Amino acid sequence: MSQENKGFNLFPVIRNFYFLSYLVLALTSFILFPTSIKESSLDTIIFSFVISLCYSLVFLLPSFVCVILVGWLTYVVKASDKLRKVLTCATMILTVTGISLFFFFDSEIYKGFGFHINSFILNIITTPGGLESMGGGYGMPMLAAMWSTGFIVLLMGALYLANFLNETKRIPEKLSKKTIVILVAVYLAFQLGDRLTYGVSHFYAKSHIVSAAHRYPAYLPTTFRSFLKKRLGLAEVRKTSISVKEQKSALQYPLKPISLKEPKKKFNIVWLVAESWRYGTVTPEIMPATYAFQNEHISFEQHYSGGNGTRMGVFSMFYGLYGPYWFKILNERKSPVLLDVMQQQGYQLEMFTSAKFSYPEFDKTIFSKIPADKLHASAGNGGFKNDRNNITNLLKFVKERDVSKPFMTFMFFESPHAPYTFPADLVVKKDYLPHTNYATIDVKKNIELIYNRYLNSVHHLDTQHKRIFDFLVQEKLMDDTIVIITGDHGEEFMEAGRWGHNSEFHQDQIRVPMILHIPGKKSQQYKEMSSHLDIPALLGLYLGIENPSADYSLGHNLLADEKRDFTVVSSWNNIGFIGEKGKVEISLSNAFALGNRVTSVDDKAVSEQQREEIEKDPLVFKMIKGLSEFLKK
Repeated sequence: MSQENKGFNLFPVIRNFYFLSYLVLALTSFILFPTSIKESSLDTIIFSFVISLCYSLVFLLPSFVCVILVGWLTYVVKASDKLRKVLTCATMILTVTGISLFFFFDSEIYKGFGFHINSFILNIITTPGGLESMGGGYGMPMLAAMWSTGFIVLLMGALYLANFLNETKRIPEKLSKKTIVILVAVYLAFQLGDRLTYGVSHFYAKSHIVSAAHRYPAYLPTTFRSFLKKRLGLAEVRKTSISVKEQKSALQYPLKPISLKEPKKKFNIVWLVAESWRYGTVTPEIMPATYAFQNEHISFEQHYSGGNGTRMGVFSMFYGLYGPYWFKILNERKSPVLLDVMQQQGYQLEMFTSAKFSYPEFDKTIFSKIPADKLHASAGNGGFKNDRNNITNLLKFVKERDVSKPFMTFMFFESPHAPYTFPADLVVKKDYLPHTNYATIDVKKNIELIYNRYLNSVHHLDTQHKRIFDFLVQEKLMDDTIVIITGDHGEEFMEAGRWGHNSEFHQDQIRVPMILHIPGKKSQQYKEMSSHLDIPALLGLYLGIENPSADYSLGHNLLADEKRDFTVVSSWNNIGFIGEKGKVEISLSNAFALGNRVTSVDDKAVSEQQREEIEKDPLVFKMIKGLSEFLKK
């Protein structure tokens, strides 16, 4: 063989290596992605296996392309045969390791949160403070290093076996054309079977098959509803789904220029938001100070966040807009009307967070017009320590302010976020998990202990609330200050099958405490549905905004007599409708393929008749109309 063709001696080894990698990847994905093989029907198991066979080869293609490029480059630069072999083998091992890691971590994310690696996860990885905000700052890198090492060792073994099979002629150096044709035909048959099975299952509403397909990352669905209906005359089972198409129009927020009148009195505003603070925790045992404050002022018993994560939760309370508007607000760096008005009226503004203003990107949205020296992020001392330091600085700001001008201060507490931090001397639930590590913890087995740990962190939150309450009373500021106390979103502890937040629109992930003090208002308990979306319309009245709230919000006055018929929650990819009859969750990225998830308000399954009634509620379409309300027509 000539020198110029010498590099192709590796071809049989490369072929054998990818054949072995394909089998391992197919088996791994088959085991990882179905929720439970034991509980699945036979047709689901067979369908899942076919998908694994089809898509594993597709996922290996980028690695194979990289190997071809390396081979071409080493040929162009006339690299030695030894160097060519080393670079080719290294490329195969590293690229397949990367693909294997993707499969592993994607399956873990799906099991924990109900979605695959997507733009939300990539945003976490690439944004400063993202991994820390998910509690993965210490466990995840170690786990990634461990699995990377394991896959590299495994693939080095596969490479050795590939070479052994070639040297011992266990696999012929050259496959016959007949063998190649048979292999290609079998693979294409699997692909065709996958396409047909999904399309027919989608047509006949076989949800177990459709769900199995979407457990697999990057699954591309194929449907042929029109062909089956018009050409074959088959009757469709699935009802018409509501789909949400991406709007391309530019933002128009507010709808009209804001008109102001001088308010009779400019109230100070203290805005307190706690990470992962779920409803039902304001009790005499867990939060005695907050409980007493709630009973003396205004509380809302059925209050919803605007989302199941920090981004959409905090966004909704400042803008009064549905979560999908976040992306356009971020692109245009549009600050909320409320803060624009406060700045016009000379408010002294100081914002504090025990997390970071860069993740989520509040420094580019909500606080985009606030000078950087007024945004105080913590230095990373730990959740409850950051909370304590921030409250000390917040109280100092209020103490040293210019008393001739109103002030507004915002505080974001981090201690109730996993791993749920608190000092050893503030324990109300003594039977708790000493530590939480996302990488190793058995959630189901330890969920009660995890919840007790969470309650201890919420008890610490109460002590920081008390510092503020006592200070406002001591400084005689209660008659001049509006106080807002709430959570960004809730926290689930496996009540409906998940732990944490950001995964589902379960009640425990989206309902939060809401306590309000407004000078001159008597204590009252609101039992009707309320939402973060209603906060801007309320504050707008006290800031002297003359426009109707519909000009700058999709909510209404939190204290108005108007009854809220439904509310809206959002995540990175989905939007949810919550009405009296039930919930509808709509995918913003692939609603047609997935259909809508419909449940009762308390997350129970519903009949087909109930599903149709809930999904066709006119208020659902009103929600969808709201998605384009603040876009230029």
